[in-house]
Amino acid sequence: MKIVLATHNNDKLAELRSIIEPCGYELISMSEAGFSEDIAETGSTYRENAYIKARTVYEYCNCPVLADDTGLSVDVLDGAPGLYTARFAGLESSYSDKIEVLWHLLEPYPKEEWTASFNCVLCFIDNDEVYFFSGQVKGMISDHKRGVYGFGYDPVFYIPELKQTTAEMLPAEKNKISHRGLAVAKFINFLKNRKIDLEVDMKKEEYLIVRADVLPEVFRKVIAVKKLLDSGEAFSINSAVRKIKISRSAYYKYRDAVRPFDETKRGKMFSLLLQIENFSGILPATIEAISHSGAQIVNLHQSRAIKGLSTILVTVDDALMKDSVSELVTRLRKVYGMRHIEVLNQ
Repeated sequence: MKIVLATHNNDKLAELRSIIEPCGYELISMSEAGFSEDIAETGSTYRENAYIKARTVYEYCNCPVLADDTGLSVDVLDGAPGLYTARFAGLESSYSDKIEVLWHLLEPYPKEEWTASFNCVLCFIDNDEVYFFSGQVKGMISDHKRGVYGFGYDPVFYIPELKQTTAEMLPAEKNKISHRGLAVAKFINFLKNRKIDLEVDMKKEEYLIVRADVLPEVFRKVIAVKKLLDSGEAFSINSAVRKIKISRSAYYKYRDAVRPFDETKRGKMFSLLLQIENFSGILPATIEAISHSGAQIVNLHQSRAIKGLSTILVTVDDALMKDSVSELVTRLRKVYGMRHIEVLNQ
């Protein structure tokens, strides 16, 4: 998966790349994605600022976007500089300038009261779904710089338990305990364990709805188009897709995966156990192939990838199948290159 990082800060980009890319995800800057504007951080919380940055870039590139907002909160300064950590000493100030200003503000207070915390909130937007991840590390502000690693306030952010500033830690060590490292660890865990849960809610929906974290928005829009057509609010597919803001090609591609539920036509349930290498790229094609066969998708679950393979368990209702199960399996294996397919509970 390629993810755009909503920042112009090259130090932040390098640090996040060092954590995220070894896990198999490519991280590019927003300038590499073609976005060169500055984003005004007008939020009143880290969460709001992270969302503003992520949403702005997402609206531009319409692809997975990650943004963070980070701040240093010093207790005796009532949480300052907080949201203004990056610019409280001036927009053009260097890291050294910021530290000097911070020391100046702390001079009236005893050094043992220079307790502080670093806070980070990540915002991830994918398929118009928004997720947040946070991290915090507590420490002290040192009255002198120590260490050569990291950036920003790392040379003066001292962690008593470790008897080191974060600039004295090797990057891999820092990433295990830092505010950003902790938030990113939650984010990576989310990506690795993002469960695909396609479920049928017969009580709440008049349609058999396919729900999945990787494709939620397109299916909701397909359902919305169908409802407009059914109710007569739209007299053509063209007018309906324009109103819902979905392309005709996307609607035609996925409409068969969402169809009216007819209790009288329930068939026999069976499951397919699929093992594939490129889960994110193959899921739409898998859903399309199963839907094309006429089978109704009831549930779909994905397990964590092991040795490069993801396992998907698809449960389908065969009441309306135009193809035999063996024909469906042959198509999946031949066209989509499934490593292993097993039919269960037939």
